[in-house]
Amino acid sequence: MRTFVTRDIATLKSAFVTYVRPLLEHNSVVWSPQYISNIRALEKVQRRFTKRIPTLQQIPYSRRIEHLGLQSLECCVVL
Repeated sequence: MRTFVTRDIATLKSAFVTYVRPLLEHNSVVWSPQYISNIRALEKVQRRFTKRIPTLQQIPYSRRIEHLGLQSLECCVVL
């Protein structure tokens, strides 16, 4: 968030999906986090990102990702 001057939701979402999300999903099939604590650690990155968008700060996490059109990282992790 410090890198970008803009607070445009579309630009921030695009940057997150392009630069951060692939790092979180990389090798999840091979690594396959089995412990809830590992899955929550991955999800925490996305929670923190969505919480920092000024217009979405007071909305619950499930509604924030729905509003942004993102999926929960839990669904992307192969159990």
